[in-house]
Amino acid sequence: MPDQVRYRWIVGGRVQGVGYRAHVARLAERLKIVGSVRNLSDGTVEVVAQGLPTMVEAFRAALLAPAWPCHPEGIRRTEGLPPDLGLGEFRVAASSD
Repeated sequence: MPDQVRYRWIVGGRVQGVGYRAHVARLAERLKIVGSVRNLSDGTVEVVAQGLPTMVEAFRAALLAPAWPCHPEGIRRTEGLPPDLGLGEFRVAASSD
């Protein structure tokens, strides 16, 4: 298996209640990214993404592209994570409380 990277990002803006998680899941499928996306209680969205470095970077850039009615306004990488070889898909996770 080629070297993979895994990151956790927090995305702000108009990203809850507008289909952003489904949009992120479609992007992940297209770019062969595994991980998860979920709403956080502060109105942001958490994205954990793993894949080939070039694909993960393309995914990060795509997370910020407006996709009406979503309008992400900022992203911050909170931490790099070790790859999890057990991840096999990208999932939309339950919202945090």
